[in-house]
Amino acid sequence: MKKINAFVLLLVSAFFIFSCKINFNEFGLDTNTDSGLLNIPEGKTLVTVNFSLFNSFSKIAGIPDFSSLDIDKYVLTAKADGQTTKTVDLTAGATAANILLVNDIEWTIIIEGKNASGKTVVKGENNFTPTAVANSLTVKISPYQQTSKDGTPIPGSIKLNIEFPQEDCTLKVDWYIDETLQGTVNADVRTENVTKVFEASSVEPGIHRITLKIVNSKQSSEVINKVYDLVVYSNMESKLWHNNSTPQEKITLTTDDIIPVTLEDYAFYVLGDSATNLTGTPESVAQKVGKKRAIQFDTIQEAVNAIEDADPDGKYKSCIYIDGMVMSNAPSGASEIVRIGNGINTPHIFIKGYNNTAAIFNLDYATDNTRIITVNSNANVEIEGITLMHGNISENGGGIYCKGKLTFSGGITNCSAKYGGGLFCESGDIDFKGEISSCTVNYLGGGIYIKSGTVKVHDFEINQNSASNSAGGVYINGDSSVKAIFEDGKFSKNIAKKGTGGAITCAAPLGSDNGDYIYNACCKNVQFIENKAEGNSTNEGQGGAIFVYAGKYLALIDCSTERNTAEQIGYGTEKYNGIYNSGIIYFGNTVDIQDGLHVNSAVRLASNVIPADGKNVIATIYSSSYTEGKEVLKAYSGSLTSDMISYFQLSNPNWKIDTNGKLNQLPAASGDGTISFENDTLQFSLDKTTVASISDTLSISLDITDSSGSISNYNPSTIESVIGDFTIKVFCGGTEVTSDNISGFKIENGVITIPDTMPDDDYTITINGKYISNGQGISANLYFKVQR
Repeated sequence: MKKINAFVLLLVSAFFIFSCKINFNEFGLDTNTDSGLLNIPEGKTLVTVNFSLFNSFSKIAGIPDFSSLDIDKYVLTAKADGQTTKTVDLTAGATAANILLVNDIEWTIIIEGKNASGKTVVKGENNFTPTAVANSLTVKISPYQQTSKDGTPIPGSIKLNIEFPQEDCTLKVDWYIDETLQGTVNADVRTENVTKVFEASSVEPGIHRITLKIVNSKQSSEVINKVYDLVVYSNMESKLWHNNSTPQEKITLTTDDIIPVTLEDYAFYVLGDSATNLTGTPESVAQKVGKKRAIQFDTIQEAVNAIEDADPDGKYKSCIYIDGMVMSNAPSGASEIVRIGNGINTPHIFIKGYNNTAAIFNLDYATDNTRIITVNSNANVEIEGITLMHGNISENGGGIYCKGKLTFSGGITNCSAKYGGGLFCESGDIDFKGEISSCTVNYLGGGIYIKSGTVKVHDFEINQNSASNSAGGVYINGDSSVKAIFEDGKFSKNIAKKGTGGAITCAAPLGSDNGDYIYNACCKNVQFIENKAEGNSTNEGQGGAIFVYAGKYLALIDCSTERNTAEQIGYGTEKYNGIYNSGIIYFGNTVDIQDGLHVNSAVRLASNVIPADGKNVIATIYSSSYTEGKEVLKAYSGSLTSDMISYFQLSNPNWKIDTNGKLNQLPAASGDGTISFENDTLQFSLDKTTVASISDTLSISLDITDSSGSISNYNPSTIESVIGDFTIKVFCGGTEVTSDNISGFKIENGVITIPDTMPDDDYTITINGKYISNGQGISANLYFKVQR
């Protein structure tokens, strides 16, 4: 059986050899032209050469597509010492060739792929020694590598020309081959485009990753990585593939290549009802707002979440634009429409109303328990050109609850809460510009409640807010960290319904020196108009505009109050009362308290304090009790001056403020006379004689008990029928005042006219006469003060 099999195999082999005709033109070898069969001389072997494009040096994923090399044909070349070089042209699609070679000699087999112009674009070679049994080999063709006869790859070199665009900065470029730093190149592109050459020699053939790490002087903390795939050829020019495009001789960078696109270059935007400005394509929106990119979100919270995920550390200030009125509910499980920060990360987010006309509206304000915005600790939030509407929560801060850093410019209206209807500052740092109106609370701080932290409110209006208890406008808590500054604004028509301080109730401590603002709580260039403190019970209805607790501090600089009322301690039928001070209140620069200053504790006066233009008086002081030696005025530094004292008048003219700022009672009338103050009228009585002062005149009338015991009223024009030798005179410092020494002064029919030219001073009225009926003499001294 074995013999039969061997014989069959021999027959099959012989049949294959002698039956196969091999085309001469295909191989370019010697043939028997008569038979068309290949003659293989003794000592030679028909060698099969297999080849294909092969990449064994790739350093990266994603090898460029070599079909772009445009191979027109392959050329097979065989070389050996002492032998004729053999060359065969092959078609572009060939993958193998046969060639007749002399045995037992080392041949160099070369395959080259050439383009239509004859330029070699791929090449491979291998050394091979044919024998009677070794009759095939494979040549790996690389598009970039050549090897020496010992198989060692021949190195190449890199020479890259990179053009940087003109931009107002300088550049520092570290460049790497794979992960090895090659050097640093500096480029000054402030005036023109600049081309730099990046060179390296003796580079291993293959595909390498070239990385440029670019730092520009504008953003020195940013490193821009530009990555390119570079083909290094043996003894040939290097080629560059960028994003799998065709090879490039030169790289031309753009502004985006040297100045990175960051989150600050993106416009995130949300469209609300009646949106008209940002309704185009994202590209048009980006262009309109001056950004490089734009992404639309359905809700503000979704945009916030995307920013926080991308930049939890707040490296960039990311902007969310709002167009129109965003009418929204709180996301499931949340107590606010927008929550920024988680108390750990530090996002920096800017929410801007396009054209300053946007609003965020709580859809379910009537039944929902939802505030508008929460700013958690560590978050840095800026809000501009947006009105927050109808936040309604049983906790604190109906509009905004803040524990982080907040810069706000816009409005908050119709929001409600337990404390801080519009804004509640738990802690952190707030800069607020704009309006808070029509907000309410169940307890304190209709507009704002400041628990701790720093709050500066400027260029503002806080109006028509209300508190069921105290502080219709603002409540300033007594935490030691509190700093509350109100500058360039107005409080109007705020109401504390059963408490103190229609506009402000202040419990702020002194704190550290606060520079130009004096105390940690300060109002500067602020008006208080028609605010109201209601309630008749203890600790209610006090301080129509301002109430300062005992031991607490508030500075007023360039401030005024008018038509503020307090139900319990207001004065006159209108119940006017601007300020109720039980603590330490400071007046500086121009101060105008038109509606009364209730003093339980001395007011501190700056040396530069003066009344408003055209006025002589800063305030009328209503002391809680007129007690001899009680201090009502005190210099903030240095000593009180007579001018400082003269700017204040007392509600009871029977008292005066001495040079130490303390209350002194004026001397009583001589004889049996007494002086009292009732219903805004100075009254002097002596033996049923009454003298009253109103306005800028003193009208004197006398009630006389006659001999029958009846009381009759006489005026000075008829008094001489009862009183003889009756005279009324006015003295100042012992000198009688007459029209000769004070123009316009006169006494006529019991009316003393005080002209504008009459100096501010203390004056004495003397009344003398005697009863005609019995000759009993009468006399009285009345005292009054002229103070404008």
